[in-house]
Amino acid sequence: MTEIPAQATVFSIGKLSKNKHVSGSRPFIAAGTCKREDGDEHARLISTVIEVCKAQTSLIGCPLFCIASDGESRRGSALTLLTHKRLLDPESELYSQLGKLRLMNLLVGDDDITADKDPKHVMKRCRNFSIRKSGVMIDGFVVTPALLRFHLQENKVPSHRIDYLLNPTDRQDVPLCYTLMKEIWSLPPPMPSDKPSFAAARNALRMLGSLFQHLTLPFVQVTLSLHEQLVHLSAAAHLATFLYTSHGARTKAMPSLTFKDIIILVKNAFFCVAKVKISTPDGEFYIILLGTDRLESTFGVVRSIVGNDANVDILTLIYRLSHAVECLNIFSEHPE
Repeated sequence: MTEIPAQATVFSIGKLSKNKHVSGSRPFIAAGTCKREDGDEHARLISTVIEVCKAQTSLIGCPLFCIASDGESRRGSALTLLTHKRLLDPESELYSQLGKLRLMNLLVGDDDITADKDPKHVMKRCRNFSIRKSGVMIDGFVVTPALLRFHLQENKVPSHRIDYLLNPTDRQDVPLCYTLMKEIWSLPPPMPSDKPSFAAARNALRMLGSLFQHLTLPFVQVTLSLHEQLVHLSAAAHLATFLYTSHGARTKAMPSLTFKDIIILVKNAFFCVAKVKISTPDGEFYIILLGTDRLESTFGVVRSIVGNDANVDILTLIYRLSHAVECLNIFSEHPE
């Protein structure tokens, strides 16, 4: 029996340019999928796409810096196979930029390509593990949803708002995700007069909040310089590593995939900055262009092209993607 694909895998390319029409996502492959391929099969497909992009570098206008994906596990396995092949060559220009960074993962793929994870997907995962029933272990202290609720109440957060923030059934709402993380990192330190148990829980929550703050601010605080963004991301990677390893917590602190995705996200930001410094010393770089957000915007266009007809089959998807790219190309050539 042949299974009819219910979803599609879409490959898209976009330049890291501050011009929104030039940097827009341009899908060029759409293939039906039943989500049953394993990491090796997916890696072969992605490898073919990489080779095509490499062969068309002159047409694209720049080399391929990284491959971004959401949190899909099979795709994550494929990207690991393709972007963790060898250590960065000590003789390369990239090594002069990154080689002295302590604890930096210097594994790369062919042509020094790296993987990337979408920050919004990573943040949603962070929110979801912080409210799981079993709680989250933070430096040996377990914070449960009930304990988190108590501390939010102590910080004068209204009960109806807490109910909204801790809703376990809504796992995809990005504003909800950001709001909960901000409430956690906004908790004040404990008072000297507080009970030891209260102080321990509050300090644990503030440590978790620090991770959320360092991970989130580079993508939402527009006044930060690129240097400050990288400092925040570096702090997030160090905090995630500490929480994951402290007291042997590992998955008691956060799911292993979430920890890996945080590290991949941070690593790729540093690599991309180094690549831009080498290829375009006088250029500009915006980390908000990393991840898959631009492709999500294209999907939004696809869903709105024909009014209330939001769902598509694979043929209609291909037509609408091509129309979206045509519109983007027109705006790129005629921004007025």
